[in-house]
Amino acid sequence: MPEVGLESQVFRATLMCMKLLTSSEEFALLDRRGLAKLRCLHCNELFLLEKYRVERSIARGTGKYCSQTCARHARRTSQEVSCVNCNTTFRKHGVELKRTSAHFCSRSCSAKYNNKCKKFGATRRSKAEEYLCKLIRKDFPSFIVIQNDRNLLPSGLEIDIFIPHLKLAIELNGPIHYFPLYGMSKFEKIQAADVLKQLEIQSVGCDLLVIDISAYGYFKKAKVMLDGYYSTHVKPLLEK
Repeated sequence: MPEVGLESQVFRATLMCMKLLTSSEEFALLDRRGLAKLRCLHCNELFLLEKYRVERSIARGTGKYCSQTCARHARRTSQEVSCVNCNTTFRKHGVELKRTSAHFCSRSCSAKYNNKCKKFGATRRSKAEEYLCKLIRKDFPSFIVIQNDRNLLPSGLEIDIFIPHLKLAIELNGPIHYFPLYGMSKFEKIQAADVLKQLEIQSVGCDLLVIDISAYGYFKKAKVMLDGYYSTHVKPLLEK
């Protein structure tokens, strides 16, 4: 049987068992432990591998991955899917496929899609609101704490947290209250609603406390901030 040349071997490796990005000419010039450039068959990330290990995989016809984790995932059932947000094609293994019918190639795409498609005006209790209410109820069990109240103001605008005993309204404002994330038209409506809400709260004889959480994208970060803010600002206010 005629010996398979290096160029044919590299071509076969690229098609069958690995995505070898180093050219056949560059590969031939590498010494035994020289590093060849490959792309992981599972996660599509670039990585480097010694020449002798590449040649061994070519001879065995086995695939190459950037890590043992990717190798294990690749051995499981996988399927090619498209990112709902950016249409990038990628592979997901069986466990991940069962979690949701909407697939995202990254957390960034997931956040962008969910922010773009979520419905404004629908009651949605954030984790930050829930956590702050939990802190208040723990220290002041006799207080009635109402979440997402729409009955206090004439306009029907929603108040995140309302404590009737103290006539205190608390608003937790995320980035949509300070930045035009969904366009200037939506931003202007949100700002107008905030001004109207403030005026109406004053008109019914209540106080308003606004907590800016716009700089804390994840709940874990907001939780740390709220722990400190509650101790220094909210709790002393409630104790009066």
